[in-house]
Amino acid sequence: MKQKLVGSIALSMVAMLFLSMMAILPVHAVTPEVYMVPSVNAFSTATTSLGYKWNITFYVKDVADLFAYQVYLTVDDTMLNITRAWLPTWDPAWVFTGRAEVSKPAPFFYDFNTNGISEAVKIGATIVTGATYPQPGDIQPGKLAIIELKIINVPGKYGVLSSTLGINNIDTKLVDSNVIVIPSTKTDGSFTYTWSPPATNPHLAVSPTYKKFGPDPPSAVGQAFNIEVWLKNLDSAWGLTNATFTLSYNTTVIDVLGFPPANITLNLADWAEIVPTTITHGVPDVISFSVAATHPLGGNILIATITFTVMMQQGTPPYPMTWHDDSPLTFGGIILMDHTAEIPHATSEDGLVEVWAMRTLPIAYLTVDPLNTVLGPDLVVGPQFGQEFEINVNINELDHAWRLVGVQFKITWDPTLMEVVSVKEGPFLPSFPNAEPPADITFFTSFVEPDGPFGPYVQIADLLLPNATGQWNIFPEGTGTIATIRFRAIKQSWVSDLTHTFTIYEQFGVDDSVQIVPLEAYPGFYTVLKIADIGRRIDVWMQYDSPYGGQGLNQTADLVVPQQEILLTAKVTYNWWPVENKKVTFEVRDNQGNVIAVLSDLTDADGHAYASFRMPAEDERLFGVWTVTASVNIAEQVVVDVMKFHFDDLVRIWSVTTDKLEYIHLATVKITVFYGTHAIQLYDVVLYVVIKDNLDVPVGIATVSKTVGGSTFSVYKNYYSTFFITIPHSAYAGSATVHVNVLDKLPSAGGTAVTPEATKVIYILPY
Repeated sequence: MKQKLVGSIALSMVAMLFLSMMAILPVHAVTPEVYMVPSVNAFSTATTSLGYKWNITFYVKDVADLFAYQVYLTVDDTMLNITRAWLPTWDPAWVFTGRAEVSKPAPFFYDFNTNGISEAVKIGATIVTGATYPQPGDIQPGKLAIIELKIINVPGKYGVLSSTLGINNIDTKLVDSNVIVIPSTKTDGSFTYTWSPPATNPHLAVSPTYKKFGPDPPSAVGQAFNIEVWLKNLDSAWGLTNATFTLSYNTTVIDVLGFPPANITLNLADWAEIVPTTITHGVPDVISFSVAATHPLGGNILIATITFTVMMQQGTPPYPMTWHDDSPLTFGGIILMDHTAEIPHATSEDGLVEVWAMRTLPIAYLTVDPLNTVLGPDLVVGPQFGQEFEINVNINELDHAWRLVGVQFKITWDPTLMEVVSVKEGPFLPSFPNAEPPADITFFTSFVEPDGPFGPYVQIADLLLPNATGQWNIFPEGTGTIATIRFRAIKQSWVSDLTHTFTIYEQFGVDDSVQIVPLEAYPGFYTVLKIADIGRRIDVWMQYDSPYGGQGLNQTADLVVPQQEILLTAKVTYNWWPVENKKVTFEVRDNQGNVIAVLSDLTDADGHAYASFRMPAEDERLFGVWTVTASVNIAEQVVVDVMKFHFDDLVRIWSVTTDKLEYIHLATVKITVFYGTHAIQLYDVVLYVVIKDNLDVPVGIATVSKTVGGSTFSVYKNYYSTFFITIPHSAYAGSATVHVNVLDKLPSAGGTAVTPEATKVIYILPY
């Protein structure tokens, strides 16, 4: 907002300009001229809109001994506003450029009415006494000031606005070093604004032009929504004064409830009602508008906001999922006026509201996986043979339209047959994150309860957490595991199978509006087969935990590496009960079938016999499948068990390749390492890649950590790792060597290599 100042001015420059107004004027050889550029300021409504701003620059020429000046511009503020004024002090063409000490008071704005001129600005500058004044031959012409003007009115149709931009007045003056006004010619400018037919016609529009409800729940019936009515692309040159039109809609599908205008809000900042807004009921209903502009309008102008309510929605079935009932929003009876005539209008942007038949969502359901858990007939209880098992509670066929964010349920268990070991969250809900890491994605809780209407139960709840704004943008769908419960078997019978039904009950979901989502549930089943009457048995395994140690008849064990000590255990039983003081013989054969060791031991009270041996050092000839056979004589009958294992390095490097053979200095070498493992269990290793140049200087190193394992017996699981090392400028040219090592950890941390080093030769170019 510009300042409006009236009164005396105390600044030195202004004081000097107003002193000695009646002094004898000096004689100058040439009369200076003060003028503006542009002097003729002509605009057309076809190209220039209401509110347009532009700059006028004021100059002086043929002036000498200039000590001070001021420009006083007057305009007609029925057409124009003076919005800013400033000195072009940064411009080399400014008349006082290079003068070190110049007084530059702020411009003063005036708003008064004198002879029809109602707005003015005064701006100037003066050189401090003792400075050098502009002389003939200095910058000519020189810039004095820049003033910004704004168009605030438009001409009537076919009309012209015109006014003088006045500087030919007593307050525009030049002053010399004797503080005497220099006679000068002051040339006024002109402003004209001519009406021309705009290139574009306005049009009515609804926003949004398309609104859809359904087909997903919840029901659309009763939902309120807003439609805005706009007059768009209006050129201010049309001089619009009022608008009359109707908007029709299908009252069966949507309606305006309440007594108008309770749900019809006019934009009273720009419009006033000529005739009250009315609704004519029928099919379609019609809203009639008649409004007048409260001030000159241009651009896109909101007329009204209408609040509709959805009145109906079909269902599926019987309607197909593609069925929808529609309400077009259609303009009619459009009359746009200026003071004397109708304004042409372009095609309206009508709207459409679709209410799709609400589909009946399938209800998701909870199941126990596996459906049937069967243990036995081997012994599955007790300290030696005790077996644990897991069941998953899965949600199935969840439709995202349920907007489910949480699940809760209870599941029974039988404390006479099993005990709960652990309860953990499944991956389903966390796979639909709304919260950003490191925030928690879900909130999971579980409780093991000793008593309930159906016996002991585990209660589980899992909640998908919202984003930082408290909203959910991603909703779960499909099938997945909500929770995993691990049990330990504690009972088995000689004479009958034991069973339990895992019953899920009090199950429900919640959506993002804390409404209940129905869930169905199906049970799972547990059976412990009666103990098999197996008689004599021997089982041999090594130190790895089950199932990796070869536990069970004729089961294989996991990978064994060079120099590893093998701790063998053989368990001798009769109908699962340990047999003590029995001689157990262990036979060890290498990958060629050669007998490497024969060992024996007596069983203890637990039926256990023990033996150990250490594998040989690195020797690829011995890599392969080795065999341990254990035997025992029980009541004049010999029984045996065989355990096989694979002997190999933890990791085998198959190849080291580079993207090129030769490299210039500062080039990057891409190194790919192909390697594999026989390990079934998971192991953490670290790969180190080093490049040494022609004089054996290490010039680059790269590393990556890797978890290897997960293979099947005697089958390699393979991996690729890629490394990037840049050849430094200091590297010696010639052949260089890429060294690849795989370690369990660095020697400084007590680690060592797990496989022999692999190498690759490359070349560093001398240019």
